[in-house]
Formats: sequence, C-alpha cells, structure tokens
Amino acid sequence: MAAALSILPCKEYEVVEVPLEQLIRGTRVEIFPEAEGKGFFDIDYRAGRLVLTARGHVGIIPLSDKVAIHVLPRFPISNVLRLVHRAGGKAKFLPRFSRAYQTAGLEGDEPERIFASPLIDGLRTASRAGILHRYLPQRLDRGFGGKLLLAPTISRFIARGDRTRVVHEDWLRTSSIEENQAIKETLARISASALVSNTPEREKICKTAQLLLPYYDSVLPYSGTTKSLVAALPAFISRLPVMHGAYAPVLWLCLLILGRRGVSLEGFGESRFHSLIVNMAELFEEYVRKTISSRIDDLLPGARVKNGNVEQVPLFKQGGANQVQPDIYVMKDQATVAVIDAKYKPTISAADRYEVLAFCEALQCKIAILVSPSNGDMTESFMGETLGGVRMFHLFFDVTANDLDKAEQIFSACLSRVMTAAGVRV
Repeated sequence: MAAALSILPCKEYEVVEVPLEQLIRGTRVEIFPEAEGKGFFDIDYRAGRLVLTARGHVGIIPLSDKVAIHVLPRFPISNVLRLVHRAGGKAKFLPRFSRAYQTAGLEGDEPERIFASPLIDGLRTASRAGILHRYLPQRLDRGFGGKLLLAPTISRFIARGDRTRVVHEDWLRTSSIEENQAIKETLARISASALVSNTPEREKICKTAQLLLPYYDSVLPYSGTTKSLVAALPAFISRLPVMHGAYAPVLWLCLLILGRRGVSLEGFGESRFHSLIVNMAELFEEYVRKTISSRIDDLLPGARVKNGNVEQVPLFKQGGANQVQPDIYVMKDQATVAVIDAKYKPTISAADRYEVLAFCEALQCKIAILVSPSNGDMTESFMGETLGGVRMFHLFFDVTANDLDKAEQIFSACLSRVMTAAGVRV
C-alpha cells in the first residue's frame, strides 16, 4: 500500500525544511517537474538539509509522491478566489495531484471561468472508461419478466376484471442518470459562456465544451431543478464504481459551477479535484491595475492607464534596444504623470526602489509609487525625493477586507492624495 502523503505547511515567503528521505528515489533526489523550476520555491541545500523558501504562490504544491507543501497566504484572506474574480485573473491547476477542498461562497457569477479548464481535462480522463451507466428500476404493464408487483396489478387490472395483464418491475441500463445530467448541463453552461468570452484561452475551452456535448446526446435532461441536482451530487459521487472513479473530480467541479460556488484554499473538506495554485504576486499586480483602471476617470479625468507588460518602454533614448516593463503607468496629454509598481513582498528592497526609478527615468516621470498589500493597519507613506526631483511614495492595499469595495475606495483616496500632493493637476 502506498505511503500516506506528508503535507508540510508554511506561509508565503517563509522557510520550510523538507526531509531528504521523502525526496530520494534510489540514489537520486527527485522533485516533480511541475514543482521544480516553476518559481514556486527557492531551493537551497544547507548543512545536510534541504530548505525551501516559498514564493508568491498559494495552494498545495506536491514535491514528490511522498511530500507536498501547503503554502498559505501570509495575510488572513478568507477566500483567495474573491481576489481572482475581482482581478479577472486565473488560477493554475496541477493535474498530477488532487486535494480536498472546503466549499465556500464565490463573489461574482462566473465559476466556470475558474473551474472550466480542469473540468475539461478531467472529462478527457473520465471518458477513457466510457460513459457511466446505471441500472434503474422501471415499472412495465406490458409483457412478462422481472418482479411481479402484486398490489398495483390488483388495483389497476384485476380489480377492473382484467386478468390478462400484470404490472412488473424490470431493470433498465441507462446513461440518463444524475451524474451524466450534471455533466451535460455544465458543458452547456460553459458552451453558452462563449458568447461573453474575451480571451483566446477561454474561447478554446468553450469550443471544446461544444465538441464534448454530442457525447451526451443519449442523456435525457434532468427533470428537477438545478438546485436539487447540485444537492444530490455528493451522494452519487460517494457511490461511484471503482472503474469510474475519474468521474469524482469532474462531478465536484460540476457542483461548483452549477451551484455558483468556490473553494477555500486554506480549508479542507469533502470536495476533491486537481490542486489549485494561485500566483499571488501576479494576482495582486492585476488587482491593483484593474482597481486603478476602473476609477481613473474619478482620479484623473482624461488619463489613461497603461500596462507596461504589454506596452513596454525603451530604457535608452539612443544606443540600445533595452525595454522596461513598469506594472502600471498613468498618462495624460501625452505625458506620464505617475509610475506605479505593485510589490507583493514582505519588504521593499533597494533593488525595488532602483527599478521604479529606472521606470521613471525611461518615462520622464517625477512620481514613483510602490504598492504593497496590507491587513488594514497602513495606508500610505512618503519615502523621499531624489536629486533629480523624483518623489517616491509607498501605498498599502488592504487585501484582507471583507468589504473589498470599501478597501478599493480607501486605496483610491490615498492614491488621489499622493498624486495631488505631488503636484498632479486634475
């Protein structure tokens, strides 16, 4: 019997020691390629010990078939998927490893945007064993065979003087069962979302769902409500036959999509599917950018928010082709009025300050703003002014707030104060 998986907890940017024996296979130390070299950890070997420093990813990350690291957010974020929804970001799933999740509420109304991709992948695996069938009892009042049902035979026929007919029960093998009905309804919902898809990746998922739907043509629609179907799914998942065990993660994902639910990356529960990983550094950057973009008309009418990852900026006026990629820069009347860099890190380093100053030099901007996450105890600070006249500020965004609308308003007010203090004219 396989040994139980050891799960070692740690928080983002914290250090965790991994026993070497849990990574040794034969004479070699082996780490799953999904975990090695993917930016999840800084891996170091110190005095005979293997030490990992978690980076800005949260979730359970398997290192081998014996050990996994459960990286938790360093802030008490009740549901990371709230931020994923707000930022319009995406999550990564590790198909080699599944884990248990505690279901939770999901802000917004698009769980298929998060869960459709692993569901499609899971269906490819589940389809190898063929579509699931089950024998269901069926009452017949014609022909013979099966179990004679005496009471309905008497009431329907004998009591009326007909001694030639009986009611009997037989078993019918059918694919029109709740498990397949849930999959069919979920695929239809994903297919329909193609009408509002806005990325090539999402359009590809929608088209795949459309191609899979005919596979379930023989499945009759569920006769009850979607709510009752979602409520029934856990019981059917628990009774899946062994050869169709791959249906389980698919049905849990159907439950989340049809039930408009999310999961907690911190909690464990009964639902189980591929390990979900969120790059918090990318998510925070996207969240800050989206918040500023959605409020820029109030902050600075007529201004435009640029994404330096997409619209890169030459570092040198001449003599070089180097490009810089500021997270966010704000332009008005063909001039850059502020450079904003999101830093999802415990502390701001000298290199971070030098980097944002280089962005300001490339864009000929006099306002540099660093943004970090907080738990609500800080809002803003003035870091200093260079000899060249660049003023640098440090703003904090409360990512732990229950009311994210209010947190966004507070951050926007801080940004407005800083830009006004630095001389930006509305």
